[in-house]
Amino acid sequence: FGVLFYQPHAFDECGMGDMAVCAGPQHRPTRGLPPGTVPIDQAGLGRDLIHKIKRGIIAAPDDWVGIDPNGGIWTTDPQTGDAVYQGNISDYD
Repeated sequence: FGVLFYQPHAFDECGMGDMAVCAGPQHRPTRGLPPGTVPIDQAGLGRDLIHKIKRGIIAAPDDWVGIDPNGGIWTTDPQTGDAVYQGNISDYD
């Protein structure tokens, strides 16, 4: 069944609204990422900032999170596989 983690915005995916618990990590979006978006661990950010961002957007440690060339933070909609904009790294710096 995979690893269970709290995912607060997965109403459609899990059917439980703000208290959703889903199985497995979220993967790279299948569409909608800006060109040049890289995984957060390849964006040249420090470990502390990566953890601060992932905590801030409520991403599990193994969820895919990307950073675009303008500092935009991107995750994946678990239902559609589309990219979801989560703000900018300047919000966490």
